[in-house]
Amino acid sequence: MRRGVTAVLGLLLALAACNGKRSAADAPRPPGSGKVRITSVPTGAAVLEDGQRVGQTPLTLTRTAMARLSLEIVKDGYQLYRVRKLVEEGRTTRLHAMLRPEEGTLIVRSGLLRGVRITVDGQEQGRTPTRVTVSAGADHAVVLEKDGFQPYRTTVRVSAGDTETLEGMMIPLGRRSTPSGYLTVHSDVPAEVLLNGSPLGNTPVEKILLPARRYQLLLKNPQLGLEKRVQVRVEVGKTREVEVLLRSK
Repeated sequence: MRRGVTAVLGLLLALAACNGKRSAADAPRPPGSGKVRITSVPTGAAVLEDGQRVGQTPLTLTRTAMARLSLEIVKDGYQLYRVRKLVEEGRTTRLHAMLRPEEGTLIVRSGLLRGVRITVDGQEQGRTPTRVTVSAGADHAVVLEKDGFQPYRTTVRVSAGDTETLEGMMIPLGRRSTPSGYLTVHSDVPAEVLLNGSPLGNTPVEKILLPARRYQLLLKNPQLGLEKRVQVRVEVGKTREVEVLLRSK
């Protein structure tokens, strides 16, 4: 009898040991880790993880495997770079950010003369009047050219997100520079602007470069049946600002 009891106890102990081994094998392993190697052009950009600064490029982060990182690469003068990266166990994931310079807008005009060729930093950018997107915070060489006129050359700089207007006065070949000033026209409702009968554009008209003399302006809005004529004088080296109220009697 004792031998039978002893055999049963031995069998139970063996089964318990097997169950213990199986439970240990089936238990989930703790998650491993992986790395993310972050580089950028230009280098020295700040790296933010979930909005918190964690260093600057080049930078290697070690994180729990399968984590999805929300990263931002930031540098003054450059556009924000956002990305999400998955951390792979036992591996180094590489992230290379090519940062783009911040941009501004340059409006290029040539007074009443239209169709003037525009070159910015040696690249043709269409004809006046037009808008050109340029990198912000840097000097840009602008050249305006038209057959029969002297080339107009200048250097401009535009701040990030800003819009600047460049007025190039084109002088006919063989003629001296004409004393000039600027004209700005605003109105209480959108209106077409004619200067001495020539189209100048729609309001607002900002800092048009003109020879210094007296002009007649006609502002009209055909949809509303409104128009008004005003006399203006552009003075040398000054900006003449005109506010026209078409709705007033």
